[in-house]
Amino acid sequence: MTTREQPYAAPESHEQAISQALTRAYPIRWEVLAYAVLLLLAVFTRFYDLGTRVMSHDESLHTYYSWRLSEFGEFSHTPLMHGPLLFHMTALAYFLFGDNDFTSRLYPATLGVLIVLFPALFRRWLGRSGALIASGLLLISPQLLYYNRYIRHDTPTIFFAFVILYAVMRYVDDEQPRRPVWLWVLAVGLIGILASKEVSFIYIAIFGSFLVLTWLLRIVQDVGVRQHPAGNSGWRAPWWQRFVGHSIVLVASGLLALVLGKLLHLLLLPVWHMSSATPLVAVLFALIYLFAPAGQPVTAGPAPMPHPEMERNSLPAETTSPPEQTPPDTAVPERDM
Repeated sequence: MTTREQPYAAPESHEQAISQALTRAYPIRWEVLAYAVLLLLAVFTRFYDLGTRVMSHDESLHTYYSWRLSEFGEFSHTPLMHGPLLFHMTALAYFLFGDNDFTSRLYPATLGVLIVLFPALFRRWLGRSGALIASGLLLISPQLLYYNRYIRHDTPTIFFAFVILYAVMRYVDDEQPRRPVWLWVLAVGLIGILASKEVSFIYIAIFGSFLVLTWLLRIVQDVGVRQHPAGNSGWRAPWWQRFVGHSIVLVASGLLALVLGKLLHLLLLPVWHMSSATPLVAVLFALIYLFAPAGQPVTAGPAPMPHPEMERNSLPAETTSPPEQTPPDTAVPERDM
């Protein structure tokens, strides 16, 4: 639902400015309204009656050592209670708002609200509807809601995992990829997740494998590119990219041929006795590598169009010529019959 925005003229006095601000029509988007509703519901579900439930055993340890850090400045890290970030943030909440059960759970509850709204940043990849659905599912998740109202390291770990994922996606697949600012955001996410819980190493392994796989696929995608003949505009992958790409395709073809050859040898063993699966593996390897991108070189497409400004600067100065005159209308008039 969108209302048409009226033109805004410069006011002549404060009264007119207030009147125009109150009577001006502002655009309203359903997406903004939906996220506003999700925000209100997230705040209500994460903060309502937050301090009523009695502290569990884990929560009692976290609150006690956070209280000692807030009151006496004493803190000794032990891996038995995971990372130190939770204790410092809880001690900060005690310092700002006092020490009670509500403020003890203030840090994870706040991050829980941000987690619900985090899919809005992924609209580029999820789409508007997909991001809203993801936020709605995070809002109503009973397990996530439980840990958002629980003073433990689970919620901070999830939040910083979202930060890492967002920084990785923006760095790899942004309108201007490989911008250094996203490396700084990635560093903040890594610091936060490493200071929260040891499960961060699993998250780093997952995101790291994604980046390595993306890098390998981007190398392999150009191994079959062949340069145009001399004199034609074309592009050819660098020698190191072709070398690494061919090596990856070679290893992947060998592994696939080995698995398929062993399986085929077992299937054919009752009807065709073969002492070894090596011949099948060799044949399959030749066929797989032949049909792989490395065995099917393709001609590179035309060179990319240059920027209009560069193209204009590279052209010689245009000479002005008189406009071409159009001949007068010489149509023969229609004769009366």
